Amino acid sequence: MLVLSYVEKTCSVCGNKFIVSGKIADRELFCTLGCFSRAMKDEPQSTVLEA
Repeated sequence: MLVLSYVEKTCSVCGNKFIVSGKIADRELFCTLGCFSRAMKDEPQSTVLEA
């Protein structure tokens, strides 16, 4: 029988709580791609593609 463990983490950018697998709980994680982008000092920008 496979037993999975989960850990509650808190995003270091916005403070939201989220659940991750216990296998990766020791990594620095962010709740969304937007928070990851802000943490990397790369604000997401919209891009307009012209055909």
